[in-house]
Amino acid sequence: MNSAQKKHSSLTSEEVSETKQTLMKLSHRLRMQIPSELIDVNKDRLASGEGDKDGFETLSSLRLANSERIVDLLREVEKAITRINDETYGICANCGLEIEKETLQGNVTETWCARCRDNEKPQSLE
Repeated sequence: MNSAQKKHSSLTSEEVSETKQTLMKLSHRLRMQIPSELIDVNKDRLASGEGDKDGFETLSSLRLANSERIVDLLREVEKAITRINDETYGICANCGLEIEKETLQGNVTETWCARCRDNEKPQSLE
């Protein structure tokens, strides 16, 4: 695919490169956070032998929930990096149109354009 055929929305190649660098740094930071969160959960388990089981369970639950959020964000970041590498970054995953530059600058992992996000209907709980 030559540079005239790239699918990177209205972002310049410099902006895409900067976004990729930002995503790579964020990915690294998130990867470094996960082990410390899990170590803290294990420390909580060891300390729980000293009494307050309810406090331990609450703290451990909060730490595990935070770890899950970190992992979810890491997945989104890795997907955005893949889209940059595939030259599909900035293209709506729903309709195939460009995602607005301002949207991408506000949320570098966004996968839908504003129109698709606005038209998204909640799924029924049937």
